[in-house]
Amino acid sequence: MPHLIRILIALALAPGLGAGAADAKPRVASKVSVSYPRSVVAGTTIILTGSTNAARATGVTIQRAQGRTWQRLAGGKARAKRFTVRLKLGPSVQVGAMRFRVIAHRGPRTLAKSKTLTITVQAPTVPGASTSAPIDDPGGRGSLGGDYPDADAVDCSRTFGIYSWCKNGTWLSSRGYGYRNCVDYAAWVLGLPRGMGNAKDWKANAAKGGLTVTNSPSAGDVAWWGGGTFGHVAIVTAVYPSGAVDTVDYNGDGRGNKTTRSQTRADAYLHPGRPPTTIVTPGGSSTGGGNTGGGNTGGGTAGGGSTGNPGSPNTPNGNGWEAAFTANDNSLWAVGADNHGALSLGVATGTSPSITGLSNGGWETAFQANDNSLWVVGKDNHGAMGLGMKPGTSPSITAMPNGGWEVAFQANDGRLWAVGQDNHGALDLGMAPGTSPSITALSTGGWEVAFQANDNSLWVVGADNHGAMQLGMKPGTSPSITAMPGGGWEVAFQANDGSLWVVGKDNHGAMQLGMAPGTSPSITALSTGGWEVAFQANDNSLWVVGKDNHGAMQLGMKPGTSPSITAMPNGGWEVAFQANDGRLWAVGQDNHGALDLGMASGTSPAITRFAGS
Repeated sequence: MPHLIRILIALALAPGLGAGAADAKPRVASKVSVSYPRSVVAGTTIILTGSTNAARATGVTIQRAQGRTWQRLAGGKARAKRFTVRLKLGPSVQVGAMRFRVIAHRGPRTLAKSKTLTITVQAPTVPGASTSAPIDDPGGRGSLGGDYPDADAVDCSRTFGIYSWCKNGTWLSSRGYGYRNCVDYAAWVLGLPRGMGNAKDWKANAAKGGLTVTNSPSAGDVAWWGGGTFGHVAIVTAVYPSGAVDTVDYNGDGRGNKTTRSQTRADAYLHPGRPPTTIVTPGGSSTGGGNTGGGNTGGGTAGGGSTGNPGSPNTPNGNGWEAAFTANDNSLWAVGADNHGALSLGVATGTSPSITGLSNGGWETAFQANDNSLWVVGKDNHGAMGLGMKPGTSPSITAMPNGGWEVAFQANDGRLWAVGQDNHGALDLGMAPGTSPSITALSTGGWEVAFQANDNSLWVVGADNHGAMQLGMKPGTSPSITAMPGGGWEVAFQANDGSLWVVGKDNHGAMQLGMAPGTSPSITALSTGGWEVAFQANDNSLWVVGKDNHGAMQLGMKPGTSPSITAMPNGGWEVAFQANDGRLWAVGQDNHGALDLGMASGTSPAITRFAGS
């Protein structure tokens, strides 16, 4: 046997050395003992006392169990192995069993822990509150709130953390909040928007949700408590002469169940009722003008690639339309009639998708992926087209009569391309930097594309191959084209003096309306004849003009973005746009308003008539 191995074996067997040494002394485990009340009422302060055998401990920390993690609640000093800690349980603390432990420490070093302990937290009542019938109780006591549709979500806190319940693989509901949480329940009852944060944030974000903060509750208000890590909200179901209220909520017990409180009081109340929208005065400008243009460029194409960047939850259904947009995480979304939501595909920064409703049902959207290639997805889910796009530009898609589609885009060599049903390819016409084409299927067959040429003039090519329109465009803006019912087309664009122009079949010309810098109009042909144009005016408000000449919509838009308009079957129209708070809005025939979905900065939505697949 080698000499070194003999030495190691001898050391291992020697008395007092190694794990099995006969005279080794057992180590005394450090521990913490705690004296505390077993049941408390939310909103009260309790005192915990105890001791530890960790002689060097200088302080203790109380931690509450949060799924598989621990949240600090309070702390205190330890002297001569003993401690006393005051713990205030705010009125919004979750009712039910609260698991906690006490840590003894010296500075950042943990010396000892108590076992996991449990306090039962009871809902508070108001001392001396009136027990008479409530003065505000529509439909009978507790009738507000209804039957929450997602009570079947199952516990998934081991995967997603505390207060997580899942359906269909996600903890996030279509309303944008966690299933079976107080905020999701309140949002469902009152139809509140997403993006208001945890319950603790709701008072600060009240205006965002169309809520008014008040200290005088009414049935149907949100009762708000700001204490604790997350805060708490509930729906007021009844109000008493004393000012006390009855409430109904979800997760008031910390277990995701529907709970009620009787004759309680909240820190504040949030009253539904969206305040008036702000903004706008009319714009105005004079006529445009222009020089001829055109020009060819050389070049080729580039490969594409896949991308993936999940978005957020869905929105309420639209009425006969579908909107595509770049979400604020730069992912592609489609919402409206089929309420698809996140398509889990990344969109190139600063670009916008285009969408069209197909003649045989369903929709198709074209976009520049985050590898600067053209993608087309939707009913046929084509995916990557294997064609490179000019960074910062966006494609345009139109439905063809037989169920197919055609896409126009600026290739990565600056030329105009059209691909799809006829797969035309390069049109060998140079486009102005940072601009995007617009395509429409003509009622008489074929398609037509409008674009800003590389000399900053308007061009229209396709079935009639018109060519140069001899009109100057504002650099950095893009035209919009629509087919007219009896043949022909109409184009809207920002002229080189910053005013709105409409030319084509009726050759209207200057509209004498000023447009916001760097924005582009959108035009649609109405089913009852005529056309309608949506644009951002030079005061950054939304305007809609044309057959009904609506004018100012009194709605502010995000500077540098453009609206999209589509015709509805009965002669009306719907406009999608990025509001001045960065959210997607849809207004017009159904006047939906805020869809409460954040859009990527500098991007614009696209909308199409769509009645479902």
